[in-house]
Formats: sequence, C-alpha cells, structure tokens
Amino acid sequence: TTLTWSGDMSWDDPSGAGEPDEVPLLGGLITPGVVRVGDTVRRPVGPHSEFVRQLLSHLEAVGFEDAPRYLGIDAKGRECLSYIEGVVPDNIDAGFTDDILSDAADQLRRLHEATAGSQLAGSEGVVCHNDISPLNTVFVDGRPAAVIATNFAGLERVKRAGDGYDASSHP
Repeated sequence: TTLTWSGDMSWDDPSGAGEPDEVPLLGGLITPGVVRVGDTVRRPVGPHSEFVRQLLSHLEAVGFEDAPRYLGIDAKGRECLSYIEGVVPDNIDAGFTDDILSDAADQLRRLHEATAGSQLAGSEGVVCHNDISPLNTVFVDGRPAAVIATNFAGLERVKRAGDGYDASSHP
C-alpha cells in the first residue's frame, strides 16, 4: 500500500488501512514518546516547540538541508517532522576519524551561518544547537548528514577572534 502525506496532517491511504504503525525511536534521552510513523517523526509538544518550529522553518527557507523539516502538528497533538534515513549512534564513538570530525564541524558552521543575522537570531548573532553530539546527528555512509534533536536550540552571542573569548574558562 502506498501512503501519501496530505496537507492536513493526515495520511491518504487508498486501501483504507489507515496510518502506518508507530515505531518507537529509543535513542532520545530527553524527550520520551518520540516515534517514527512512515517517513515522519512524531514527538510530544513541549516548551521548546515554537522556537524549534521557527528554527526548522527558517533553515528550510534558507536552503539548509542538514535538518529535518517541520511538517506541523498531527491529529494527536504531536510535532511532526520529516524522518531522515540513516544511522544515529547510541553511544559516542571515540573512533571517529579526523575527516568525520571535520565534516561535523563544517556542518555545525553551516548551521550557524544559516541563522547568522536572521530575525530568529535577533541581536544575539546566531542560533546554536546547544546539544550537538554524534547522538544528535544522523550519519549516512558513515558521514554526518543531518543534525536532529533541536530541543535545546537557542540564541548565543557570536564570539569572534580577538573578542577576548577564552574557551578554557567557559563551562
């Protein structure tokens, strides 16, 4: 059976079988109740939800492809995001190569650049993920392909070389 997503946050299923089964996504440590439904991820609405909706909508509008798309609220009142096929590690792997770490740093830089100077970032400079790790990254063919779990995303003032920023004194 082929299911298609309709604009009213429901599934159009010619067989009448209904929405696909919910498959729990167990990797998350912060948000219980996250499930995959077909090619979407559903997660409970929380205090972060409005900012995350704005962030994901902004990232889509500026062409940042390394994040899920916000699709709306489903019939059960949950956020609905696009599912990104790949592997999310269930543990931090100390064996990541320099190339993979460089790819991840480049991805994070592009995320910051996509929000820099935006209305969403306001006077703070950029929107930061604030929980970036391999556990919040989708890997495809062993390379970082997307950042997920944006619950802690927030505003951060840009720190530039010469501003006296000292990472060793920052928690």
